Amino acid sequence: YKNYRKEYNIKITDNHKQVEIQELTRYTIIKRNKDDFEWTFNMRVDKSDSNNGEYPKINFKILNSDSIKFDEKNDIKEEELGDEIIKRVSKTLQGKDEYHIERTVIFSQNLDNDRECIFGCDKIIDDISINIRYGKDLKVIFSPAWKVNYHQENIKELADFNEINYFNRGILLPGEKFKLFIIKV
Repeated sequence: YKNYRKEYNIKITDNHKQVEIQELTRYTIIKRNKDDFEWTFNMRVDKSDSNNGEYPKINFKILNSDSIKFDEKNDIKEEELGDEIIKRVSKTLQGKDEYHIERTVIFSQNLDNDRECIFGCDKIIDDISINIRYGKDLKVIFSPAWKVNYHQENIKELADFNEINYFNRGILLPGEKFKLFIIKV
């Protein structure tokens, strides 16, 4: 993956126990040829946070192809595994050696049970940027995984929310990349 951009918008829901996390990811898949391949990813949430299967909500677009469309009924398979709901996305991509992806995932998390949001990837990432926006009633702590060095930009304290940015211009190997710890204040 190249030019990997993640944006998190985190807010407390009306019941003040859950946070809703909107994760927007933009990146480019680089292929060696134009052969068809199966693009897959999955999202896991605790059953208690799934709101009867509503979460995680997943959507994506292939920005440089009008012929490849997201079809929620056929592209997402859901399964239960222990206390988790797993939604697996599988889509055949064809005809290009680069695919510009925009993916949105929305999920909910009970802060009384779990304050940690983890991002990992089983692919190599070349150049990553992370933007985190969160309400004034929250504090979000960014924790790099492994020995990945991220550069932090200044925290912006705006009227309704705080915003913080991190980036790494190098190559990151497969595995866990970072964690977000979310705390109510």
